[in-house]
Amino acid sequence: MIFTKPICFNCKHFDFDKSNCTAFPKEIPFEILNGENDHSKPLPDQNNNIVFERIQKTKGGDQPLRQYRNMIKTGVWPSNFENNENEKIL
Repeated sequence: MIFTKPICFNCKHFDFDKSNCTAFPKEIPFEILNGENDHSKPLPDQNNNIVFERIQKTKGGDQPLRQYRNMIKTGVWPSNFENNENEKIL
């Protein structure tokens, strides 16, 4: 399986500490995590109208990108990054 960087890591609604977002507080759908859906429109079963909004880079740098690089380096991924068979991707 090829794993690509989830669009979530570039979204202002994503919370790295909780591995979720304001659009999906319990679990981000796999179709968004694996890139099949760019989340430009709310999903049919979504309980709100929050969609992907790109993070605006600030003078302090790109914190989500640093956190993503740390996940790659350490091999530690949020527990909800699973595939449809509930097996860890990494």
